[in-house]
Amino acid sequence: SADKKSVYVSAVLSRGCNKRCRFCSNFITHGRNFRTVPAEIVKKDLEQLKSLFIHHIDKKFFINFEDDNLLTDRDYFLSVLDIFTSFFSGFTGRDRILFSAENGLDYNLLTDDICRILIEKNFRQFNFTLGSVKRSVIAEEKRGGSIRRLNNILNILKNETIPAVLYFIAGLKNDTPEAVVDSLLFIADSPAIAGISMFYSVPGLPDFTDSEYFRSRPPGLLRGSSAYPWNNSLTSAQLITAFRISRTVNLLKKKELSSGDLLLSDLIRKEKKLFTLVKKDKKLSAVRPPGIDRKMEADFFRRYIFS
Repeated sequence: SADKKSVYVSAVLSRGCNKRCRFCSNFITHGRNFRTVPAEIVKKDLEQLKSLFIHHIDKKFFINFEDDNLLTDRDYFLSVLDIFTSFFSGFTGRDRILFSAENGLDYNLLTDDICRILIEKNFRQFNFTLGSVKRSVIAEEKRGGSIRRLNNILNILKNETIPAVLYFIAGLKNDTPEAVVDSLLFIADSPAIAGISMFYSVPGLPDFTDSEYFRSRPPGLLRGSSAYPWNNSLTSAQLITAFRISRTVNLLKKKELSSGDLLLSDLIRKEKKLFTLVKKDKKLSAVRPPGIDRKMEADFFRRYIFS
């Protein structure tokens, strides 16, 4: 897609994952074996699409990789970045080619050196999956993680003024409101902004292999936005509260605020409670959001340090 200033390109270069994270359905459709599109085919496919791009030589090109596990083969990933850079440099400047991997990179596979190389190759933003800061929650999901490694990478990005997004998952099997608040406070204290995924099940995930289980439930519940308590670890109200707090964390981190942002931010800082904006007769006002968990809200603001 394209607008007056930019062209947006999404690419998928791999399939499969050999990890065993319980919350992920990648293996159901793509299998357990990680495999990549050969570099020569990537080059060929780009050449075949050249006519679509060459009319936008004065624009910025934002290349997003949708893959889950490109860092599994770091040499391949770096070579593909060079292929894309070489291709687009043929009709636009290198400074107009910007990369991201919005589906997330595994920070456990990201060394300091590789992080700096990706920055040099024009990675404009880093998205990471935190999962949870609670070890017991992550252990149950068979997901590894090192908070020390993550902090180290985030500090590198901060020093280079490269933005980062940390995604956590609310509603995992052993999750608790306290664990979610811990994750939110960790992100709030970090240089990153918050991304939230509310757990949703699909047939075939561990604990959800019986198809009969889904026949009595509307298909719409299989969306993260439904905030359905699949694991009975968090209520719908707690899931919604986690979502609202994550957006509040990001608002309080913003440097440039609109008039609505200022209204909301000032009230949140004063009252130490959640608020949202409503518009009536073309006028914005801040109100308390319905359907949230007051105890969870109070726990967050009791421990949050306003800057």
